[in-house]
Amino acid sequence: MKKRKLQGNLRTILLSALMIAALSCMSVFLAVNAAEGTEPNVDVSDSDSAAEVAEAIELTQEVQIKSSYVTFTQIVDAKNYRFKPNATYNGSFKSELLANEIPIYDAFYASMVTNHSNDPVTVDISEMGYVYDQQSEVGDLVLSAYAAFSMDHPEVYWIGGYSLSMSGSNGILTSVTITPSQRYEGAYNELNTVLSGIDAAVSTIRSTRASSSRYDTAKAIHDYISNMMVYDKDEADNGGHGEAHTIAPLFGGGNRGHMFVCEGYANSFKLLCDKFGVPAVHVKGYAYQNNVNLGGHSWNYVKMNNGQWYGVDCTWDDQDSRIFYTYFLIGSNTEVFNNEIFSGDHRPDDQVMSNPTNNPLVYPPLATEKYIPATGISLSETSLTLTTGDTATLTATITPSNSSDIVEWTSSDESVAT
Repeated sequence: MKKRKLQGNLRTILLSALMIAALSCMSVFLAVNAAEGTEPNVDVSDSDSAAEVAEAIELTQEVQIKSSYVTFTQIVDAKNYRFKPNATYNGSFKSELLANEIPIYDAFYASMVTNHSNDPVTVDISEMGYVYDQQSEVGDLVLSAYAAFSMDHPEVYWIGGYSLSMSGSNGILTSVTITPSQRYEGAYNELNTVLSGIDAAVSTIRSTRASSSRYDTAKAIHDYISNMMVYDKDEADNGGHGEAHTIAPLFGGGNRGHMFVCEGYANSFKLLCDKFGVPAVHVKGYAYQNNVNLGGHSWNYVKMNNGQWYGVDCTWDDQDSRIFYTYFLIGSNTEVFNNEIFSGDHRPDDQVMSNPTNNPLVYPPLATEKYIPATGISLSETSLTLTTGDTATLTATITPSNSSDIVEWTSSDESVAT
């Protein structure tokens, strides 16, 4: 029950309350594979030209996307572990980056999102003060920025990793150039097809959702994905089909139809939520059953209008028999398949990149109970006539009584009702 006090001033007030409705699979991680000679000995005098300096300290570092079933080598040093204290998720993983990582993230965004480019990205780091023997630290900046960027922007589906090189002058690193590599052969060439497919999917969802509420929009996206996508067991078992981890097959990319693993489901769900302004996060972690780790997994969190985040797993809801809603807008304590609870069979991993020098990402806190949408709202009065000095209380009742939704009051004249 929600109540509202009103004060009159010789006018009739019409009031309304606005209801603000408000199986295992492998996920993808990034591994750092440094080429031989990634930490060259450099002996450059101040008299050397800038070109000579750049050539002398050139650093090449290969970063590729690898699935969790692929062995990788971690190249780390204990001194490089960097953790951001008291980080919280605030609308994007960019919000969790350190100051020197943000310009790299922004450069990725300008090139790949704004301009849809696959060209090398060069970032000026001359004011950051890194010297020649801090090349690995700059590599960590790029790694952290890319980790956050790739989680925030699944529409940049064609990037499968990158190589980087650095230039410097007078002992100071002045720029880093990141050259993208494609996730699968021909990925970038399919960009126009994928963009058109995204527009068509958005149009279909908009026309078929029950209403424009956040709940109905999220449900329509969940159903669209479950109807259109097919779980790719061959990729989960054997690998080799990079497109299955991306959004591309859902929107006309790739050459194997609508075949996906869990990461492709999660990326597609987030992308479509972004298109409708529904806050969503891609979560990477592990699937468990009876406390046994089944392997890497990906799913989503969605923020509803009550300000809380809820879990969604389109992969596990997409069963051969029918679409389930067992994993749709659920809380950490919600009972799911096999008498588990969601926090038991879905366990996030904050280390999105395999290199532990990367700042761990912080996911939003999950609600404890399942989201229950409101089906109706009633007011104790629909109109009141008050004179100056009078007060009245208006009560709104939501159905069902255990709904997760909230009532938000608005007033066309706050001098009358606030």
